[in-house]
Amino acid sequence: MSTSLQRLLLVAIAAAVGLGAMAAGKWLRASRAVTADPGAVASAASPQGALLYQAHCAHCHGARGHVDPDAVASLQPPPRDFASRPWRFEATPASIRRVIREGIPGTAMSGLPVLSVPQIDAMAAHVMRLAVAGDHERTDDQPAEGVASLPGFRTLRPGPAPPLRVDSAQRREVELADYHGSVVLLNFWGSNCLPCLKAMPTLASLASEHADRGLVVLSICADQTDAATAATSSSRVAPDLEVFVDPGGTASHRYGVSGFPVYVLVNRDGETVARADGAIDWQAEAMRQALREALAQ
Repeated sequence: MSTSLQRLLLVAIAAAVGLGAMAAGKWLRASRAVTADPGAVASAASPQGALLYQAHCAHCHGARGHVDPDAVASLQPPPRDFASRPWRFEATPASIRRVIREGIPGTAMSGLPVLSVPQIDAMAAHVMRLAVAGDHERTDDQPAEGVASLPGFRTLRPGPAPPLRVDSAQRREVELADYHGSVVLLNFWGSNCLPCLKAMPTLASLASEHADRGLVVLSICADQTDAATAATSSSRVAPDLEVFVDPGGTASHRYGVSGFPVYVLVNRDGETVARADGAIDWQAEAMRQALREALAQ
């Protein structure tokens, strides 16, 4: 090999090593930054982290980090609701990474040692994002005006509800703004979601019972784009409940629907004030009483 060729190869190897060192340095600095700053972890969340969370965690912890009690009733101790405090361990990126890797002895939380370091970092970032979002979302110390506390719902800071326009099988197009002055329950459901379908007869009954008090139930099928198909699914259990679809998926996106069912309560001023991700016992007397109190305000 000629001297000039040897020099060229040495230069190329040095450049590759230098670039690798730079990349490693950037990764190490980023890792240290998110370890020190939970907010940085939240902002560092990636699509990969969300996908890994959905694959490994959502069936117990819920799509948005809020546990569905009915879905995990057999798990003792129950999985963590990421919005609640205190956690069983320190809520830091380092501790979340450790739990993902090693699990928690004596619980259903098994470790995932098969994941790579970048994958664990991505999942930890997503979990921290859910936890930080939960901190801002929960406002139990600041009850919302115009709505009572509903069992199973999380109280939200009152804010303008995102615009919503949906269609029914009767070719009726409605907007959320059409119901200003009413209490609107948005019911995002799936055509193959058993808890969704189970709740529909009761929701239809509640809508009829409290119509004169200003209750409106908008049941939006979020996994179908054809209103007739959605109506066929619901008619088997609640033939009198009008259902809607959101063909463009805009409503699901604006309301952060990533699983079913999702319930969002909008007060008479058009503000989102409460939300539930997961099954709700609409037949419970405590729920019916809370709903009556909400509608009396």
